[in-house]
Amino acid sequence: MELIFYIGTHRLAGLVIETSGGSARVVRSAEIQNAEGFQKGGVDQLEKALASMGELVKRLELGEEALEIPAYVVLSNSRLKMTRFSSSIYYSGYPRVVTSGEIQQVIEQTRNVAPLPLQDWILQTIPESFWVNDMTGVQDPTGLEAQRLAVTLQIFSTDYSAFRNVSRIFEALEFNIKGYYPKTFFLPEGVLHVNEKEGEALIIDLSDEATHLILTREGKIVQTKSFDWGSRLLGSRIAETWQISLRDAQCLKERFGSLETNLQFGEELIPLVERGGRETRQIKRAEFHKAFLGFGEELVHQIEKETQQFLKEEKVGSPAFILTGGGAKLEGILEILGRRFSSSVRLGTPRASGVPSQILMDSAWTGPLSLLDWVARQTKEESVSFAKINLFGRVFLQAKEWFAAYF
Repeated sequence: MELIFYIGTHRLAGLVIETSGGSARVVRSAEIQNAEGFQKGGVDQLEKALASMGELVKRLELGEEALEIPAYVVLSNSRLKMTRFSSSIYYSGYPRVVTSGEIQQVIEQTRNVAPLPLQDWILQTIPESFWVNDMTGVQDPTGLEAQRLAVTLQIFSTDYSAFRNVSRIFEALEFNIKGYYPKTFFLPEGVLHVNEKEGEALIIDLSDEATHLILTREGKIVQTKSFDWGSRLLGSRIAETWQISLRDAQCLKERFGSLETNLQFGEELIPLVERGGRETRQIKRAEFHKAFLGFGEELVHQIEKETQQFLKEEKVGSPAFILTGGGAKLEGILEILGRRFSSSVRLGTPRASGVPSQILMDSAWTGPLSLLDWVARQTKEESVSFAKINLFGRVFLQAKEWFAAYF
């Protein structure tokens, strides 16, 4: 059994999963919207954040055994970054046969000498490719002879102070944390279809207070970019226009917000504010809808502008477009973006088996669910490695006993 925790820009989520034979099944899930102590994917009040995390664990129906279960944490905030850096090791004398030891050595060296800003904290690294002597683009150099071995790493990082405050929660609760992962790290594996892995694709992850762009080529990440705005822009504009609280504005957005242009409401009224089940202010829904379409245009324009700039920087023409995240559930946004881009935009929902249907079709769950297959593979690989170690140990012991008996 394993745990997956998700810390988004306005929600906490947790999954209890079981792994077997390289696949994973969700046993239980829980979430808390606008959890106290958290803000924009970070911690702003430690004690309240601890209480919120404790409440999430309670909803997952976990007792003290939660401290022993391997846990993985997925982070989503506007401070996520991906950079690329290379370095090499030269072996003097005769060429050396490359083993896992040499590979790990050059990866660690590259990670350590990468000139990242001092405030950055490395979350994960991925070897993009290796150089063996003068041969570039090598995916696995194991067994090759090399006088020079180099690697290009994709380095995923975030702001250290923000990360440290999050990690303090899990340290205080004494969870068995196996790693912290940026949401951008697994999204391609979670949402891309087989045909999209053959060419270029752009994943637009629209969260509440962050937007992530992930460009892939042949299923592998090429570059990512994160922004400190998201679908909350709509709630903020509602709050400003009608002078109500952001909380009430968010409720209005979720209940009545739509970017469909052909809706008719007649004289229907909707509540601006509700308290104790009573409607204290009302406006015509047609008036609200007209204003909301304008707010939606602002958001779509922002997405279009940043997306086109990102594609221009990466020299990419017409990739497949996939929209995911909680903001992707907004009615009509897919069609509007499809008209703005050169090709249609589809909704990205998690591609995973063994998941309850109520969360499988919810794009807000894409982040934590994208980690499922990877956790299952890791568990299987660890089991295989453990078996190999035990086999080596038995063979070594038998050889030692044989040597003692005959010599």
